[in-house]
This record gives sequence, C-alpha cells and structure tokens, in this order.
Amino acid sequence: MHTELEKQHQALIELLKDELMDADGYPTESVEKIITAWPLENPKGWFEFIKQQWYYSTWGWKESVQDHEYRKNKRVLRYNISTAGWSGNEYIIRAMQSHSFLWHITWVQSRRGGHYIFEIPLEDE
Repeated sequence: MHTELEKQHQALIELLKDELMDADGYPTESVEKIITAWPLENPKGWFEFIKQQWYYSTWGWKESVQDHEYRKNKRVLRYNISTAGWSGNEYIIRAMQSHSFLWHITWVQSRRGGHYIFEIPLEDE
C-alpha cells in the first residue's frame, strides 16, 4: 500500500521520466532532485529508482537477502554497488549522500574504487 506522498512521488517521476538522462546518458538535475526528496518511509523504493538510473547496473549492482551482521535472527536486504569509476554514477552517489537521513540509515561501508554497501532491515520473517 502506497502512502499519498509515495503516490505523488511516483507521479513526479512519471512527469520527469524524459528528463532523467541527458543526450549522453548522464543523470540530470531531475535525478538529483528526486533522490534528495525521496520519502523517508520508502528506502527500498529509493534503491529501486536509483538502480534504474545506474549505469552498468548489470555489472555493478547486486542485491541479496543476508543475515544481519550481529543481530541474531534478523535479516537485511543488502546492496553491493560499484560506480565503475563512471562520473554519472558518482553524481548519483553524491545525490544519495545529500539525502542525509536515508544515507545514514542504509549506508554500511564504502571502499576505495567506488564500492558501497547499503542495508535495509527486513521485517521479521
């Protein structure tokens, strides 16, 4: 079930879909605005949108359900994301960092070379 805010956000994405990438395939300022204004209660949707904009997502994007590192009987949706050194993906990472709340609740690790790990806690299974 989507909240009213999520519905409005989806409508905005639909309106801007032709403006999300420039002629060279780089994300536009519209992508940044959507990422930085994403509803707090929908981190999974945030990553779904970002993946749609991510260049080399077939190589540099992996999602998996994993056991939580230290919380027994808890699971997380883990994202392993690599920028592949592409400046468009680096732009997206900077936009993600600008949404400080979602960044801080999902970010787990960054490594040299543009590799990032994020996690979203899953509800009890």
